[in-house]
Amino acid sequence: MIKIMNKANYNKTRSLRNIVFGLLAFGWLSGFASGSAQMPDGVRTTMTDESGPVFVTEDGFTLYSWRDDDRANHSKCNNDEYHRVLGRGQAVNYLPDPETRPTCEEAWPPFRPVDSTLSVGDAIGDWQVMVRHDDTLQWSYQGKPVYRSSYDDKPGDMNGVGRSYGGRTSFLGRTPLYAPIDLPPGLSTRQSAAGYVLTNAEGMTLYSSRSGGDCAGQCLEDWKPVLAPAALILDEGRDWNTAFRDDGARQWQYQGNGLYTFSGDLLAGDIKGVEQGGVGARSAIPRG
Repeated sequence: MIKIMNKANYNKTRSLRNIVFGLLAFGWLSGFASGSAQMPDGVRTTMTDESGPVFVTEDGFTLYSWRDDDRANHSKCNNDEYHRVLGRGQAVNYLPDPETRPTCEEAWPPFRPVDSTLSVGDAIGDWQVMVRHDDTLQWSYQGKPVYRSSYDDKPGDMNGVGRSYGGRTSFLGRTPLYAPIDLPPGLSTRQSAAGYVLTNAEGMTLYSSRSGGDCAGQCLEDWKPVLAPAALILDEGRDWNTAFRDDGARQWQYQGNGLYTFSGDLLAGDIKGVEQGGVGARSAIPRG
């Protein structure tokens, strides 16, 4: 079925395709990337298109955690050298280049405190100083030891991220250290084909109006306002606010732009709204 719309409604529909992927990707949500999280010296957050906000070193190198570190504040990544491993059926597999093969600690250097006055157990927010196998110190985040990657050559690299094979993550693969986002109630984030996107509580992608105009009449057939709780009280001075629509409903806004979902998005993570209105659309808010 082909919908016929007048020029005014077409332009309004087109403007709404500025998915909230644009908010993060272009810094609209930069103030929420780190939330109110406390960070030690030498740590900051940065926004990435595919993984959303992550913790990095002061000079921009990605920080990682490892799934095999299954005890709080205890690292399994040490300086032991391995020349062979057991595979399926207990078959022995010999590792290549045993003389030059880096140890785990060489491949994944522990992220250490820069403040020499800190000692074991000292904490800054969710960050805590832990002790390693050799009595040296390392940062942990929410109980997970934190590492850098020797495979990252320049700031912004994420060469240490594990790749999935048959639903399993490779043994050496690490996970970027995700930074928290301070979002209003009822809003969330998720990974989509477009990257890290802002969603409602059901996981549906959010879109904003490129022109800043309101959506009414025929426009509402495709774009549904994202409604805020009627009794919500927001802190003054924040970029998030609400506005009352003509029908009395309270709609979320970010920096004065109303937020919407797209009727063509049927499943959580869909970003079909970006295809509306022809060429030049940007996608929705990027995550994972």
